[in-house]
Amino acid sequence: MSVNRETVRARRALPQTIADAFLPLEESADLTATQALRCMAVLLDARRSAALGVTEGEDILALINEGCNLAFQAQTVIRRAHAQLIPLAVQLDIVNVVPECPGIVGIERSPLRSVA
Repeated sequence: MSVNRETVRARRALPQTIADAFLPLEESADLTATQALRCMAVLLDARRSAALGVTEGEDILALINEGCNLAFQAQTVIRRAHAQLIPLAVQLDIVNVVPECPGIVGIERSPLRSVA
């Protein structure tokens, strides 16, 4: 009987547990993509302001550009994973209220059913 209660507790806690781990990851991916693009803009502007040649630092800029693309790809993949978490939670009927989760708005929730 104890195992069933623990399972019910774990399922009730699951949305918040996932949110506690996932939302900071999502925010970090957003910030990384934003910072990478800002860095690229600053480097390009600095090169122009310093009147450097158009090819000066292009190897570095190419690496930063690659980093920008990878950061944006990571952000996109994490956002797609978030979008897939919501229907899965609904399908498994384990959707609790996680107020800070923007993707959960408008989803009809049924109460968690415990099976003993």
